[in-house]
Amino acid sequence: MPLSLDDLRKSTTANRKDKRRYVVPQLLENSEETSLCEDFCRYFAQIAQDGRTQKDFSEQYLTERATGDFKLARGLITAMLRYYSWESQTFSDKLAMAEVERLQEIGLSNPSTLRLALYDYVNQSPMSGFAGSTEWERADTLDLFAAGIGFEPDKVEELLWLDAEENAKLKLRRRKDGELFRVPDGAEVARHYNRLAIETLLYNSTEINFNLGQNLPVALMKRIGYFCKDLRIPYDLEYNSVGEIQLRLYGPAEAFGPPTKHGEKLARLAFIVLALSKKAISGEWLEGGEGESYEGPRTTILDEKPAKTTKKSSTKKGEKASPIRSAIASVVLRDKLYHFDLQNYAHTFARPEETEEIATEATAETPAIATPNAIRETKASYSVTSDFDSSVEARFYEEFSALEREGQTMGWQLEREPEAVAVPEENLLFIPDFGLRRGKRRVLLEIIGFWTPAYRARKLEKLEKLKRRGGFDLLLGVAQELKTDFKDAPFPLLFYKNSLKPTELLALLNRHYADLEERLSEAHKGLDRIGPELTAQGFIPETALYKLLGSYSKSELLNALQKTGLSNEENKTGLYIESYGFCATNYLVKATVELGKALQGAPNQKLAPEEVAASLQAANLKIDAGRIEALITRLPGFKVNRQSLFEVFVEKG
Repeated sequence: MPLSLDDLRKSTTANRKDKRRYVVPQLLENSEETSLCEDFCRYFAQIAQDGRTQKDFSEQYLTERATGDFKLARGLITAMLRYYSWESQTFSDKLAMAEVERLQEIGLSNPSTLRLALYDYVNQSPMSGFAGSTEWERADTLDLFAAGIGFEPDKVEELLWLDAEENAKLKLRRRKDGELFRVPDGAEVARHYNRLAIETLLYNSTEINFNLGQNLPVALMKRIGYFCKDLRIPYDLEYNSVGEIQLRLYGPAEAFGPPTKHGEKLARLAFIVLALSKKAISGEWLEGGEGESYEGPRTTILDEKPAKTTKKSSTKKGEKASPIRSAIASVVLRDKLYHFDLQNYAHTFARPEETEEIATEATAETPAIATPNAIRETKASYSVTSDFDSSVEARFYEEFSALEREGQTMGWQLEREPEAVAVPEENLLFIPDFGLRRGKRRVLLEIIGFWTPAYRARKLEKLEKLKRRGGFDLLLGVAQELKTDFKDAPFPLLFYKNSLKPTELLALLNRHYADLEERLSEAHKGLDRIGPELTAQGFIPETALYKLLGSYSKSELLNALQKTGLSNEENKTGLYIESYGFCATNYLVKATVELGKALQGAPNQKLAPEEVAASLQAANLKIDAGRIEALITRLPGFKVNRQSLFEVFVEKG
């Protein structure tokens, strides 16, 4: 938890140039302040070692040690409580194990159950809820109750309120790995206090703006977008007037749920962005060492040079520049807007090892970079619990992937957050949720959930800019609750209630982006490969015909065959047999001869379809064994006889 705004030591200034008010936190950075932190460490360690309770803890003494600065004293106490905590006492802290077990046998495992037992005892006759108004009557009641459970009255009275706040004892906390924190030193406490001070301002920010420059590593951009969505922080990626990429993180006013919860996530995300930027300087977590850079206006869609800036770089020769040029948080203090320059304090927000820990965690799933200036799908599987922004996206990915494995998506392949869309002249930059690829066609998919009205308005504005720019194929999956807001959306959309159905999306996709006419116009290109394959194999399976003719359904295949003239039975190339494939004339002749020979030597001149397939394969004919009946019905002089569901054979006829 960050500090209270009332406990934060800060000063405010006004900048004459930009007419802005700035807030500056007072951090602990000199030796005297570190020495004060050492005093606090010794005091806490002594309290914990002596086993003293919270009523023995003196905030006044610590305030005096801080020269009367109660804000500093309270802030340092908060920082110390990262390593220590006040823990309620239990029966085992005051009683022998045998006594604890005896109490547990009668259902008294903690002070709360002991108090309830006493209340029940007082509520019984003859007291009927009253222990008496005098001190001796109360003592008499407690004596009788204590005798009933086999303890002395003084001991029972002590045990009754053992879990009270004033009786809590100071103990070292446990880390996430289960081990106890070690006793901190003054420098560690000072660093943690500084981080809490910075967190406090971020926690109360209305928005945080990062200037990411014109040259941004694609993996860094990918991870920033991922964490914004993962932490449910509304954000915008856009360009400023000189072509620099801006990241804007919105505060509690733009979010649903408790503002305090959102403030915690906002502060955490700001630290993650700073940690990632430090990691990106080394390039070690980008594939290939240095990794590819995202140069503002240049993407796989656009090929424009980035706008020039008049600012000169302060980076020394041989030194890599940080992707973050500036980081300004807008903070409201007593109904006045102040700005906090986070970039000036980036060096204090964590120890190097803490920065490494944040960055390592944040980049653990960094995707591979396939091509320059593009963000591509990784082959690693996605985790439903951690790698998706919402359950809607996770379920859609799982269901679509299942259809894709079964070959039910008509050739469409799903990509996770495929590439950043950049339109600098429209001040637009965003990362879609999915991409759908088929052949040369790429369609982007954006799933829109229930955000605030202001955020939805900005989303619609971005979509309008994309439509105005042209050249983008996009589908929208929109929550049913937003139907009124998005009824006039500029791109095809599908409303969903609880989940986005892949089958419904595929239908919408094929209605708007099937590009059937374009593929039919190019179907003749498959003829150049069909001829040589027929000469070599004599037969092309129907599944291979789909690929050769750029078709994804039976109706499309029949149209392509008609377009190329291959469906005409009088063509000299060969014969198309539906559900089987395309057969050369000499292939059909040889199949007829070989089948006749096989039946001639068979008992009763009958063969099962699988026996026919084996005979034709033995004659070095390439066949589709699973669809052999479709071939047999087109060979002259033969028929398939079905006497029952389980008795099928081939004979002359």
